[in-house]
Amino acid sequence: QTVEHNATQTPNFYVLKSMSKAYALSGIRSAYLVTSKEESSALQAGTPPWIVGSAAQRAASVALACTDYYSLMWNETTRVRNEMAKLIRQAGFETFEGHLNSLLIQMPFNLSAAKVKHDLEESSIFVRSSEGMGSTLGDNFLRIAVLGQTKNERVIPALTNIVEQSR
Repeated sequence: QTVEHNATQTPNFYVLKSMSKAYALSGIRSAYLVTSKEESSALQAGTPPWIVGSAAQRAASVALACTDYYSLMWNETTRVRNEMAKLIRQAGFETFEGHLNSLLIQMPFNLSAAKVKHDLEESSIFVRSSEGMGSTLGDNFLRIAVLGQTKNERVIPALTNIVEQSR
């Protein structure tokens, strides 16, 4: 889901999109901007030519040309994320979903997300706690990446076990 087409037609409308998650290009730190032709020309006049290295430009160009492949991957990620969210809710956790390859899970009983993160790491399950993600979330949430069915299935029993041990 995107509003990129709207940005090409509407004055003062910009879409800046990182390629890190959607295109699995986090190592090259690449992004792109969509705006009208007029806005683009004005921005290019003040942009240095070396803003993105040639390797990153090539990787981004190839990724953008592989629409069929990425469409399949996005659909698969959505399917796996939805299945994982369903299993997490069935295990008694509240989850918040977006259009990312991750889920935000609220910790019950004022359980510290930082502690749960640490405990999961002992089982070689790596997640992010909401610590440092802003004051609104506090230390009450985990962000869990949607990786694949087999890896995702390890998360729920480990998470449930940690919560049960803390009661």
